[in-house]
Amino acid sequence: MPPAGICYERFRRLNPPTFEGGPDPMAAEAWIREIEKMFRALLFPDEVKVRLAASMLTGNAEYWWTAMETAYAVDGLTWRDFKRLFYNQYFSDSVNQSKQNEFLALTQTDRMSVLEYANKFNELGRFCP
Repeated sequence: MPPAGICYERFRRLNPPTFEGGPDPMAAEAWIREIEKMFRALLFPDEVKVRLAASMLTGNAEYWWTAMETAYAVDGLTWRDFKRLFYNQYFSDSVNQSKQNEFLALTQTDRMSVLEYANKFNELGRFCP
């Protein structure tokens, strides 16, 4: 595994988004998707992913992470565990359930083109396994 500094440099070259926290669960979900896209491209090991993602937290999200570091043994925390903690805070099960219900109730209306319907289907489909 390359040294942490090299991993950080490669990651930063991709211009990863920061996450500030806030009330919009879709912003949290989009942030995770963008970060994971970068991780797939760079093939980083799990323990590096958590440190790199945490470095992109700002504002209230950074405060949240500081509290998590105090409450949990974050050294060796897996990416899956980080996402679980993150989603518990910013993208709750109820929001996920709401998106699943929206997907299941999706119908094409007269005001919706086939392309618009397909786009909405793809957007919401990621919430239904």
